Amino acid sequence: MKLRDLAGILPVEGIASVDLEVTGISSDSRQVKAGVVFFALAGTKADGAVYA
Repeated sequence: MKLRDLAGILPVEGIASVDLEVTGISSDSRQVKAGVVFFALAGTKADGAVYA
């Protein structure tokens, strides 16, 4: 999947390149590696946007 595919269905801002290959999705910043998209979610203990 290309980042452009996600950008077309999600409210996103500030994408540098929509031609990047996406190999996974994670809401845990510790699991992010090349090709993985990080989604910052507000949690009960912390706001994921702090780690974005």
